[in-house]
Amino acid sequence: LRDIARVYSLKYGGQSQRVGVSGTAGKTSVKEMVAQILMRVGPSIYTIGNLNNEIGCPISLLSYGPNHRFGIFEIGASAKGEVSLLSELVRPHAAIITNIGLEHSMTFGTLDEIAQGESEILDHVVENGFAILPGEDAYFDFLRSAAEDKNKLKVISFGFSSQANVQADNIVLCPSPVKFRLTYKDEQGRVFEKIDCSLNSMGRSNVLNALAASAACFALGISGEAVKEGLANFQGPQMRFQVLKLENGCELVNDAYNANPKSMRAALQDFVDSYPHKERCAVLGDMLELGESSRVEHQNLGEFLAGLSLTKVFFFGAQMRFAYQGAKNKFASENTVVHFPDLQTLKDEIRKWAQADRVLFFKGSRGMHLEGAMDEIIKQHVIPPL
Repeated sequence: LRDIARVYSLKYGGQSQRVGVSGTAGKTSVKEMVAQILMRVGPSIYTIGNLNNEIGCPISLLSYGPNHRFGIFEIGASAKGEVSLLSELVRPHAAIITNIGLEHSMTFGTLDEIAQGESEILDHVVENGFAILPGEDAYFDFLRSAAEDKNKLKVISFGFSSQANVQADNIVLCPSPVKFRLTYKDEQGRVFEKIDCSLNSMGRSNVLNALAASAACFALGISGEAVKEGLANFQGPQMRFQVLKLENGCELVNDAYNANPKSMRAALQDFVDSYPHKERCAVLGDMLELGESSRVEHQNLGEFLAGLSLTKVFFFGAQMRFAYQGAKNKFASENTVVHFPDLQTLKDEIRKWAQADRVLFFKGSRGMHLEGAMDEIIKQHVIPPL
């Protein structure tokens, strides 16, 4: 399949400009943002859903037609070497690495090994291409060195720091839509773009995703106006901060597509920041495939939760018992946190808690199928999001 995709994409997509997106978290959202921007400039293809593995990525490349000007491809991996295999097919002009965090550590290994694996995309960027890197990530210096040493790539950093090439300030998270001012400048501080943006997706992490997407588009020569319009029209993927409103006034935030320690913390902070005036309940399922570090990571998550303003925390799953243990002695009241032994008991409690002026946030690894815990209350009439 890779061989077929390689030959086909060289024939039909060889003249297109291509963006590859790798990293621990945020890949699908960043890919969708890039696609929304580039589709406004010219005919584009992009990874559908998250078909980002050794089967999905070649299939995405087989969507090329001779008139496509841009291609945007998500590159996923669960072990070293996999990013390289897929990046060799994509041959991006701009390679985005969203961030580095623990993921699939049972097969990927340590954080250092994960960083090494995600950096493989930089080996396959075309000559005179761009590396779009997270300026505030602990592995930024490592990634920048890899980009400059291997392929002499031009690095564009993104982040909230004033040191980043693409940065955001004047951020307003609530009420929706999120608003921020985006600035694109070079290392000498010369400003190329300064635009006021809006985003129909909650949280600072999605602002960060927007900065990564914008940086890649700026690298390809796209105007600030196209970036602004594309971000304004972005709609988040299914089960990633998907908001459902019940007729009784309760809101559900479905972010249950997947989870790892980095994305879990960022998403929980975004949730709290986005609903400052409501009673908030987090419904959390196991973070899977963490190997030997699983117990410690879940305990650490429980302690992290105590620093957030949450009314209730519902834990579900064998590993989340460790998070419950880490949390129960940290909260002012032990009644704030509850661990549920089975899905039905969790559903029953959710149904009772889902009242007006309350909001529930759902997140866990894909294998936990945590969206099933929403079934009982979704049977009520759901008002679609605006």
